[in-house]
Order: sequence, then C-alpha cells, then structure tokens
Amino acid sequence: MDPAGTWASLNWITVAHVRQVCQREFGVQPRFDREISFRFVRRALTDPSFQRRHGVVMRRRAAALDATGLIALAKAVPAIAQPAMSCRLAACVAAASSHGANHVWRQSGAASPTRRR
Repeated sequence: MDPAGTWASLNWITVAHVRQVCQREFGVQPRFDREISFRFVRRALTDPSFQRRHGVVMRRRAAALDATGLIALAKAVPAIAQPAMSCRLAACVAAASSHGANHVWRQSGAASPTRRR
C-alpha cells in the first residue's frame, strides 16, 4: 500500500466542475444530494462497522449533533459546502404532444458518493 501515492492520485472534484462538465459535455443538469452529510452522521450513530473504522471521536460528535437536534442542519448545507458529493444526472427531453412540446426530465442512476475537498 502506498498512502502518499494514493493521496496524490485522488481526483479532487468540485460541485462547480461537475456542473460545468455535465452541462457543457453532456447537456445534462446534475442534481446534488444535499442530505449526504446527514446520512453520514446518522450512519456514525447506527452502523457498527462505520464506527469501528472512524473511531469513538466521530461517534461522540455524531451523538452530540443528534442530542442537540443540530443533526437536522446537515440537510440544509448546500452541496458546494458538503465534504462528500453524490448526484444524479437529469436531461431535459422535449416530448411532442398535441399542444406543442412538453419538457420531461429523464434521470440516470445516482453516482457513487465521492470524497472531495
């Protein structure tokens, strides 16, 4: 295992870059999951495997957020400020109808959560 090489090879993407590439290259609009951090905090409270990997400090911080009710604020954090990213891609497709074109959004599957800076 080469931690320094792994760190150097990580692809540090941003919400702005994903938006730009999706719109420019593919003509699709990414829909970012604003609840990804909320789910990570919840997982720190409920998943023993996650707790073992991330340690007691993470569990205690998650428990404090939960006890104070501040955990709900994690849902309000804009995608650009989240420590992880998850998004779906949606393309607007014009569908013919008797009253002209209707716009229909077609979505792809969710992209895997990706760590970013």
